[in-house]
Amino acid sequence: MQGYSPCRMSLSRLSYWEEAEVKRQIDVLVDLGKMKPSDSKYACRVTLPVKRDGSRRFCGDYQPFNLQTQHDSFPMPLVDDVIS
Repeated sequence: MQGYSPCRMSLSRLSYWEEAEVKRQIDVLVDLGKMKPSDSKYACRVTLPVKRDGSRRFCGDYQPFNLQTQHDSFPMPLVDDVIS
């Protein structure tokens, strides 16, 4: 992505309980090998929306990254045209 500066968002304030939940979920993801420590120039905020069962879902807010994305000006080809 030439010409773009790295997008680094400031942290949003979380309550003590939300911080503990974020740390717990990060530890689980690191233990499972789904996440690893990084020193990247890119960073996003973490949100914790409530799921239907009352637990919290760990999500990243990628809106600033999406603003830097260059969109394709042509539609995706139809599957039938690609296969046949």
